[in-house]
Amino acid sequence: MKLTKKLLGVAAIFAVIGFLALPLTGCPTVDDGDKTAAVPEDTSSIPTAGDFDIDNLTQEVANIAAVIITPKDGKSKGTITIYYDGSKTLPTEIGAYPVTFDVAASDGWKAANGLSAGTLNIVGHIFKNIDELKTWLSEQGENDKDHPYLIGLDVNDISPLREMLNNEPKKYVSIDLCSDQITTIPNNLFYGIAAPRGCATLTGISIPNSVTSIGELAFNDCASLTSINIPNNVTIIGSQAFSNSGLTTISVDSANTAYSSDNGVLYNKDKTTLILYPQRKADVSFTIPSSVTSIGDMAFYRCTNGLTITIPSSVANIGEDAFTRAYVTSVTFQGTISLDNFAENTFDTSGGNSDLRDKFYATDSTNGTPGTYTRVDRFSLEWTKQ
Repeated sequence: MKLTKKLLGVAAIFAVIGFLALPLTGCPTVDDGDKTAAVPEDTSSIPTAGDFDIDNLTQEVANIAAVIITPKDGKSKGTITIYYDGSKTLPTEIGAYPVTFDVAASDGWKAANGLSAGTLNIVGHIFKNIDELKTWLSEQGENDKDHPYLIGLDVNDISPLREMLNNEPKKYVSIDLCSDQITTIPNNLFYGIAAPRGCATLTGISIPNSVTSIGELAFNDCASLTSINIPNNVTIIGSQAFSNSGLTTISVDSANTAYSSDNGVLYNKDKTTLILYPQRKADVSFTIPSSVTSIGDMAFYRCTNGLTITIPSSVANIGEDAFTRAYVTSVTFQGTISLDNFAENTFDTSGGNSDLRDKFYATDSTNGTPGTYTRVDRFSLEWTKQ
């Protein structure tokens, strides 16, 4: 009897153990295969150059101080580190120095590196009025375009500049317009009907960020002007603003919302319209990017090098005088273009109307025939399909 009770007791113990080993159906189970805690999404913003006010970019060599960069209201308050042409050391000599800056992370903001602050222009003198500049320039010796006088001009009315500079035809200058009250570069600023029409002694000009528009013919016939930077707030560039100038390259501030540049060529922001190919650019061949759908009016007007042009199939429109008087000897069309979208005078020369458009539509009068078309020289009116 006692033995039976003992056996029953042992069986009961094993039964309990077996029951405990079974899963409890109906009870929730915990999947602990991934024990990593969820990471909250980082909603911090990334600073941009437009979040900051930038001052002190034009300075006299006798009184150089650091560029001043301050955050606008509600923007990152992170520590700012400034670089002058890649160095933290403030320059001390006359010249132009690209300025970039880093912003450290702060509450609600991520870090950002390599933001553009523009160019620090260290000049010999900053003038507060045109007459003061006129007097000073009259007292200086003659120079050449490779060694211009670097000057700052802190005035709001810049309209007298052309006449004043043309009165000193053997004195070359590069001007930094440092007044933040200038919002427009006027029409015909350096161009007029009376000879000399342009301004041959202007070798460079720095346009302030306060400027929102550059007028028609503003720098037309400025033969010594080899480069230009379009600042971030410019949204309008007038017709022929840089025609017949000495430009070899055009740059655009990366923060500009209307324009962009690539390899020195000016486009709209998304690079669907080629606006201007610099007239003195040294390249002898150029392939238009496949993002381009339109070649603007006078885009290659009077380009002086013997260019070989490739027009991609993406291009659906060629504007008025796009290649007029341009030294182009070979054009390759990779696609078709509707007759209505190919301006009649696109490839005209100083000698008259060229026949390229006629040759392009000779076998397909609606869409044209892709291929390569050439002429013997820049003055020839006759093109041949290869």
